[in-house]
Amino acid sequence: MSVHPHAVALLQQADVLDDCEAGHSQVYVVAFPKAGGKFLVGDGIAAVWGRNGKEILYLDDHARMISVEATAHGDSIELGKLQTLFSTQPVGPGLFEATTDGNRFVMIQAPVQNSSNLTLVVNWLQELKK
Repeated sequence: MSVHPHAVALLQQADVLDDCEAGHSQVYVVAFPKAGGKFLVGDGIAAVWGRNGKEILYLDDHARMISVEATAHGDSIELGKLQTLFSTQPVGPGLFEATTDGNRFVMIQAPVQNSSNLTLVVNWLQELKK
């Protein structure tokens, strides 16, 4: 569950709501703190609000990072169209974080197979001081 930065709505997965008739996880926006509507965002997991409160981020069932514009209007949320940001191979749900500006992500990913290159950076703290 993820609370909107301005506490106007919650994000929940379908399995939390015992509503998995579709056979896969679904992300919903639920009005908060007053009871209100439940709005389907899309099929996926690990949904979080963007730091600005105007975007929902989640991983769809094809391991793609999805962004959906979301605007609060009283007790309801207006959802914009889905935008695929990138494909990924996360190790597990909930293991990503967006930067404050929403332009970069930090996540744990499965190791890339057949990778033989290793880059080792030494004295990187001294490089930062320059």
